Amino acid sequence: RCQPQFREIFSKEWNTDPETGRFLYDEPIGNVASRPLGTPFEGTSYAYRHKNVLFVTVDVFHQEDPSKVIGETGTVTGTVVGKHLEWLDAVLAEARKDESIKHIFVQGHLPVIYPVRKVSSSGMLMDDRQNSEFWRTLRTHNVDIYFAGEVHANTVTKDSQSGLLQIVSRGNFFDNFLTVDVQDEQIDITLYDQTGEKASDGQYRTIGSLWIDKSGAATRIDGSGDLSLFDPEARLVHFDFEEMHSLTERPIANMPTWRKQETEVLGVRCDSVFLNTGALGEQYNALAANIERVDSRFGQAGLFNESSRMAVWAMGPFQAGHALSCSLWFKTQLSGNTVLINTASIWRKGAGFFNLHLNNGVPEV
Repeated sequence: RCQPQFREIFSKEWNTDPETGRFLYDEPIGNVASRPLGTPFEGTSYAYRHKNVLFVTVDVFHQEDPSKVIGETGTVTGTVVGKHLEWLDAVLAEARKDESIKHIFVQGHLPVIYPVRKVSSSGMLMDDRQNSEFWRTLRTHNVDIYFAGEVHANTVTKDSQSGLLQIVSRGNFFDNFLTVDVQDEQIDITLYDQTGEKASDGQYRTIGSLWIDKSGAATRIDGSGDLSLFDPEARLVHFDFEEMHSLTERPIANMPTWRKQETEVLGVRCDSVFLNTGALGEQYNALAANIERVDSRFGQAGLFNESSRMAVWAMGPFQAGHALSCSLWFKTQLSGNTVLINTASIWRKGAGFFNLHLNNGVPEV
């Protein structure tokens, strides 16, 4: 109910000159106004030219009425439609007429391409994903990068039908951030992760790089580490028990290991790590404790007992409306109810979790 007031205050504090009351990003883009005047988004969506780049910030939180449910998240959903979308289309079209604008970056809070890595997040996404009119508009005008946040983790995904990149970055707490270096024909992005206890310690390590080279006939894109191009169709999480490492040797990105409670799973302190060799990468490495590695017909296996723990710090890839398959090889001598996979709510609300278990040998979900 308070969304209009929140939007007004946000625009006043962030996008308005406090002395003159003038909107800070008011220069038109070609023949198009820099913001969608006459819409609820005229203070929170805007385009701004800086040197050879056009930045377009889009307020993607759409509401028709505070009592009208319009999407899977309730009365507010992630979409850009109507006059708001028409303005975005016009701004991007004008930018492509200007040869001095070498790159176009669009930024909105919600990811479009799924799955993405997630930590301590609601996991909200844009409606209709890559089939949305919003995404099609970005494709039509050859937008270079769509920057998103929300999920507090880093994922780089190339659109399946164009050269458009989605870059989802962490952002909050400043313990994990990107730098972007721009030239006329090249974009270099570096990802840094905090290693000290506090951000003010200034201790960081490079955990990913992304290069975009537009000097040739075709754009070349390459990434490394946590900014490697992500394959949404690949196996996402895979554990084989072949390697076990200490948590100090293989720290998990975004997980504050100096806080004791963050490395405890159901009362047991975990100081070991099993590596995830799936596409979601090392952010989905598993904390572990009291698991013996033994020989099996498939190589090394994990031997679990009642004090064993194995848990992934990050969230997902389970999400409403998306199909996933799970494959496990196991042998048990226990009857009764045996948990195989369980997900918990980060907010401990007790709802919205997934559980796969054996009930006297019969798999149940």
